[in-house]
Amino acid sequence: MSRRIDIDAGEIGPPLDEIIRHIEDGSVGELVIRRDGREIARLSRPGAVAPAPAYQERAYAWDQARNHRGEGRRSSVGGAMANFLGLAIIAAGLAFFLAPAYAFFALRSAALSGDVPALAELVDYGEVRASLRSQMSDAPRAQEPEPSWLENPIEAIRRRLGQAAEEATGTAPNVDPYLTPQALAGITFGEGHFAAERSRDGAPVVQHQAEDKPWPGLMHWGPSRTRFRIRDEGGSETVLTFSRTGVFAWQLTHIGLPEGGSPDGAGEAEQGVPQAG
Repeated sequence: MSRRIDIDAGEIGPPLDEIIRHIEDGSVGELVIRRDGREIARLSRPGAVAPAPAYQERAYAWDQARNHRGEGRRSSVGGAMANFLGLAIIAAGLAFFLAPAYAFFALRSAALSGDVPALAELVDYGEVRASLRSQMSDAPRAQEPEPSWLENPIEAIRRRLGQAAEEATGTAPNVDPYLTPQALAGITFGEGHFAAERSRDGAPVVQHQAEDKPWPGLMHWGPSRTRFRIRDEGGSETVLTFSRTGVFAWQLTHIGLPEGGSPDGAGEAEQGVPQAG
């Protein structure tokens, strides 16, 4: 093993030939000469003193495996979050488009069970009454569409005042029989005009489940208004219009009764009420 001689030229002065001899015989690999603590010369044999290797942290196989698992876990968590966000966006889009259909079946279910508070959230009774009165009134203007409050507020106010006057004088058509839970249930199954008979005392209840046919057919889908049609056995169509009241919330705002026709055998049903099915 090579030795190192560190000589301070200010304190000792060994003969030069002895210094050379130590270097030549290989017993000394490096000679450092200092004066007053300051290095003034350095002599070394070629290849005798190798530079100290830089410190390198020892790596083990289990360390590499742990690092690999950590990287894999981070990538898998990021991928799971991306998949979750993608699924959430798809689910929100489907819910947005399917919300009117959900409102229809929620209305049918609430009507069948007689859930009045739920019906109050699913039906705009003021708008539905106005739509039914316009269809049953003999006045020519009653058949005209309701004026928009934004486009023609004066005519909208005039129309509402006229309807209020008709109600006060008793000349307005009575549409309340169409708005009882059982009548609304009949309307969702396409009973049309005959649904009002469900409100009579002793009338049979609708013997259906909410998921039973007939199912609604889509007539129009829009971001703020959607229309469904329900055909009865005779081919007559009842049209239900739902309007958006929130991001996923819809209300029934218009009932379009068929102009004529009735299910086959409807006139033979007990007390003039069509049999369910």
